[in-house]
Amino acid sequence: MTGGGINLQKSFWVLMAWKWKEGLATLLPPSLHAHSLELTAGYNINHPVKVLQMSPYDSYRTLGAYISPSGGMGKAYEVLRGYSMGYAMKIQDSALNKEVALWSYLSYFLPKVTFPLPAMTLTATQCYRIQSPALQALLPKIHLNRNTARSIIHGPLIYGGMNISHLYTTQSLLQLKFLVGHLRAQEKMSKLLLITHGTHQVLIGKSANFLSLPYNNNQYFNCRTWLCSVWQFMDSIDAKIDITQAWLPPCPRKGDCNLMDYFTSQGHSTKVLMRINRCRVYLRVLLLSDMVSAIGRRLIPTILTGKRLVDRRSMLQWPDQGNPSKVDWEMWATALWM
Repeated sequence: MTGGGINLQKSFWVLMAWKWKEGLATLLPPSLHAHSLELTAGYNINHPVKVLQMSPYDSYRTLGAYISPSGGMGKAYEVLRGYSMGYAMKIQDSALNKEVALWSYLSYFLPKVTFPLPAMTLTATQCYRIQSPALQALLPKIHLNRNTARSIIHGPLIYGGMNISHLYTTQSLLQLKFLVGHLRAQEKMSKLLLITHGTHQVLIGKSANFLSLPYNNNQYFNCRTWLCSVWQFMDSIDAKIDITQAWLPPCPRKGDCNLMDYFTSQGHSTKVLMRINRCRVYLRVLLLSDMVSAIGRRLIPTILTGKRLVDRRSMLQWPDQGNPSKVDWEMWATALWM
């Protein structure tokens, strides 16, 4: 990614490769001595520059946010918590009165830590631990007990609260603003978000927009992404978003059914649904009609043993899925006969 000319001395590249074992993928750390990339810049084609290789588990700084190709938030969490602890040390030793102390928190600390939050997927626990040192140092400065109930500290003014924002709520609201704003703008980022939404929809397999479904009951593809972070927050506040441009699986015809809707109705646990769904994604099927005979009276036998149908090719762009384990296929077959 570049916003202009490329400085090869400041550039890096990442090789992302996965190892599949019984249907589960593990992102591999690269062997830093096994690969080499040399590029030339401009008209200087006789003196290539070796570009640094970075591990997909490492994080790098971009526009104030620390992100990792693996999606990990470890470095971002450490940096933001460091900001909080640094602020706490300064405010504790200061002679600021309560008004100035409060304004230092609202005008300096909060903007500093909230700037990268729209791109983050920090959990509520991580956000609490980031904010805690700064808040613990601020409360005595504004003549409040540091153990004051956080419902009072973060509560709205209309109910007698102080209306000091919680970082997790702030992160989630900024994510929603980002999502809705780009979808309404209908530009390049909007298309990328719709592609990401469609990929999630295929992975989940439900007939309804997954953002309108309960998070805990449908998060069985075991992948915490940016959209999943938005989804989890929306579910916690009982909010829904209708994306008219989004792709949804086709509606089943009479006598047909959506497979994941059917499996969920059977009352399986999340772990069982994870196993079943791995088989479904590997076979690349959405509806019952995708794997029955032409007259619709019986299941094609090979579908139970994990063999893809060579004469029926899905037109969708399916994500990669390794061949699931023997236990997964046994649960898949059992669920189909229930």
